[in-house]
Amino acid sequence: MIQKNSAEHASKTGRMHRSQMLESLGALAESIAHDFNTLLVSILGHTELALSHLPPGDPIREHIEEICSAANSAAELSNQMMMYSDNTTVEVKSTALNKIISDAGRLMAVSIPKHVRLNYALTEPIPPIKANPLQIQQVVMNLVANASEAVGQKSGSITICSGAAVPKSSLVPSHAKPAGGEYCYVKVTDTGCGIDSATLEKIYEPHFTTKPTGHGLGMAAIARIVGAHNGVIELDTKPGSGTTFTVWFPCSQKSCECVVETPAKIQAVSGSGTVLVVDDEPNVLSVTQAMLQHQGFDAIPAENGQQCIEILTGGTPVDIILLDMTLNGMTAREILQRTRQLYPNLPVVLCSGCEEHEAMKLFANEDLAGFIKKPFSLHGILTALLKVLGPQAKPIAKTQNPKRISATI
Repeated sequence: MIQKNSAEHASKTGRMHRSQMLESLGALAESIAHDFNTLLVSILGHTELALSHLPPGDPIREHIEEICSAANSAAELSNQMMMYSDNTTVEVKSTALNKIISDAGRLMAVSIPKHVRLNYALTEPIPPIKANPLQIQQVVMNLVANASEAVGQKSGSITICSGAAVPKSSLVPSHAKPAGGEYCYVKVTDTGCGIDSATLEKIYEPHFTTKPTGHGLGMAAIARIVGAHNGVIELDTKPGSGTTFTVWFPCSQKSCECVVETPAKIQAVSGSGTVLVVDDEPNVLSVTQAMLQHQGFDAIPAENGQQCIEILTGGTPVDIILLDMTLNGMTAREILQRTRQLYPNLPVVLCSGCEEHEAMKLFANEDLAGFIKKPFSLHGILTALLKVLGPQAKPIAKTQNPKRISATI
């Protein structure tokens, strides 16, 4: 009995320690992602400005475009890091499964050992799925990481397939079946060691792992993500003969929600008006000011809340404020309250590295004019300004300021 109680205590202590460790890792990931986003705003902003000064066909363009592409991939990685924070909830939308797989592929390519071949067999077209792209990307990447470890040090391959079909009825609970019964699937097959029966019995248990050190998502976490999307996991394995995980997601009845930004569209934007940019990161402040000035706006920088209020009370005409959500000293909410006292109808656009629905929920009663997610592109920040004045935007009452911002595409 004493031995049993001792074992139970040790198990409970281990779970508590792991929970505390994961909580600390979540906070660390959020902090790193915030600093990472700050660097990416500067990198993306300056590279886009450099591209805008280079004529088509310039040999340097290719190199700078590669920097932009790498920075955008890094931004996706930063978003994934934010997913490990307990402060972030997920938002689902109709999205293309093949795009999620392709986006994950760029990140997986650098993490898979050279002796392991990564093959793709993606079916086109297939219907969209209703999902959070970053979470599904995490599922795919971790299945591939597990497959790579199963291959081990010998030469082998991992094949990623996609398609649309109706899974075996025994897999899907009746309440989870979509209209028409069709699902999209992603299948990850490896030529590794396979999974033995003892591991199969525990594979979806919380905290179970076969790895000597913690790394990536466990199968229990993957199963929770898939379950939250009303999906199911099918497993086919045999010791010594490899493993196939097939993850099924219900097809969405809506078309994919996506926006394609082209360089031509970026170049066609011009505007006028005065934008007050409030951010306590000097690099973000300077590049945002340069991006706006490049497109014809007057941009006034403010390093903190006190400077922002001084500018507003000093008589300088301001037409819109770009306000960072996380500031040292005076908080964004305090700045908003002081701004409303001075100019009740002055539009304020919030900037943050967190998801829009999370930020807008925190500022639900502040009547914000818009939101832009960091790291933002030149086109992204200008689009945020245009939405304030677009035909679908909420009408803005006349302010005490004599100037009005304007822009055309």
